[in-house]
Amino acid sequence: MKNRKIIRQGTVLCLVAMRKRVLTTISFCVIFALAIGLSACNKLHTSKSDSNSEIDLVSEKTTTFSFDMFAEFNNKVYPLDISYNDAMSKAHTVSRYEEEVIKERFISTWDDYIQYYYGLLMEIDDEKVFAGKDGELTNDIDEFISLFDGWKNALIEDQKNWGKNTEIEIATMQKLMNRIYTGGSATGSGVSSYKYSLYRQRALHLYHLCTLFNINCSEPK
Repeated sequence: MKNRKIIRQGTVLCLVAMRKRVLTTISFCVIFALAIGLSACNKLHTSKSDSNSEIDLVSEKTTTFSFDMFAEFNNKVYPLDISYNDAMSKAHTVSRYEEEVIKERFISTWDDYIQYYYGLLMEIDDEKVFAGKDGELTNDIDEFISLFDGWKNALIEDQKNWGKNTEIEIATMQKLMNRIYTGGSATGSGVSSYKYSLYRQRALHLYHLCTLFNINCSEPK
């Protein structure tokens, strides 16, 4: 019910903002998408953590990836992706071990971007973001900021949930791959590839939120 109330309030504010043209810096609809995105992300992570079946958990993960309001960002090829593919192509001619070393190195790089984008979002000053060209806040904008006053707390909780659920997902994948391949190098390769995709997606999710606020953030490279 609370989410429905927020959606109804958000819709009214969006119409008011469009009519009065008070959102000169960033549109309400953009931040409304942010709120919905965080809410959806929390629900998806919660549903996965509550699963009692390893197979169901992997199946729900597929559903999560298919429900992706940031597909344009996730599907884009970034300079970091090109570097990764080049490194993996060279490692493929050397050894499976070298491939795993490269995966872990790029996972660490994606994790660095996660922390970088998350830090930028936490530093956002709502009043400066929504203020007009004269630096003043209208009543409508002030009310709008109050409505989403808890968005940072929501993002903090979302980040914590992502960390916990990522550990669960990776452990579950490890068990599943062990059953399929009964150990061996194929198990480690499958798990590390899965981990890589999780970290990449999270970094791009936060990167997209940064672009919604039109703050200065560089793309992964």
